[in-house]
Order: sequence, then C-alpha cells, then structure tokens
Amino acid sequence: MNTARQELITAIRLDPAYAPAQREMGIFQLADHNPSLARNFLVRAVQLTPNDSASQGYLGCALMGLNRVSEAQKFLLRAGTGTWSSCATVVAMPGTPATP
Repeated sequence: MNTARQELITAIRLDPAYAPAQREMGIFQLADHNPSLARNFLVRAVQLTPNDSASQGYLGCALMGLNRVSEAQKFLLRAGTGTWSSCATVVAMPGTPATP
C-alpha cells in the first residue's frame, strides 16, 4: 500500500491535470477507508474528465461513504454499472426496484 501511495503521489506531482492519477488516488483512498479524501481526488478527476464513468461511479461511492446519499445517487446513476457498483447497495434507477 505504501508503494502504491508513493507512486500515485509522484504521478500527481508530475502532472496534477492527469485525470487517471487523480481517479486512482481517489480509489486508493476509498480502499484505505478515507471517503472524505477520496471525494477530493474524485471531484478533481470528474472536473478534468466529466465523461469518465469510473470517476463518476467512485465519486458516488465516496459520497455514499460520507452519507450524502442523494448526491451519490446522481453520480452512480450517471456512471452506470461498473466495478464501483458494489458500493451502491440500495441505489436504483427511477422506476426500478432497488436491489440489496
């Protein structure tokens, strides 16, 4: 974990506008149980690449971790299905039943 953290820090220092590094640091922070810090990185990733589904999905996960459910739903629904979907245990598309 420490090596991964250092590599991500280096990547972000070299190019703060490189959205994949921002996204991956956000995902790393989620895995490290730090949704607040994850949110910061993922917001930057979405700002840099607004159509990146993974950044939007993981931002939704970070917001769920911060109990900001209505905001989280917006990003999770926009992102669609992906590896981030497991964090959204009760988020459903309007008109469809939620699945646990």
